[in-house]
Amino acid sequence: MQLFNFSHNESRAARRRLLQAAIVAPYFTIGRNVAALPSSVIKIASKLNETGQQAARNKTPIVLFVTASDCHYCELLRENLFQFLPTDPRFILRELVMDSRSALQGFNGENSSHAELAKRYQVNFSPTVLFVGPNGKQISDPLVGVLTLDYYRYYFEQNLAKAAKLLQTA
Repeated sequence: MQLFNFSHNESRAARRRLLQAAIVAPYFTIGRNVAALPSSVIKIASKLNETGQQAARNKTPIVLFVTASDCHYCELLRENLFQFLPTDPRFILRELVMDSRSALQGFNGENSSHAELAKRYQVNFSPTVLFVGPNGKQISDPLVGVLTLDYYRYYFEQNLAKAAKLLQTA
């Protein structure tokens, strides 16, 4: 029994897209509630100057998880990657909500908002993961968007290692 009729040329790519959709679809059909996660899982960025000082003392990178309200892909990463990493000693994790006007102190102590800081980093798409040093400067390539989780952890680990190495040699 054949459910879909694909030509020979498009069958492999079409099957791959269907498989990816089948893997990811449950994450969007089950009513997941971010508020149900403990608030300590990911700290919201507020005093990045203090976060930067802590990162400088520990020689660890800061991972800024840039999200948007009602972003299903952000929830996918939050629930399947970042909820297991908030206490990882290799980095400091903070969430930056790109469509929020919530106040924060920037890395230099300046008053800003989540939206303004996301704009300064030229983030136009969520989720985006930024790897920054204690001064807020990007020290590794950002991860923009997510298609599947299969290789996301690998790319995250690669960029984290690059950022950590840069800080250790500085």
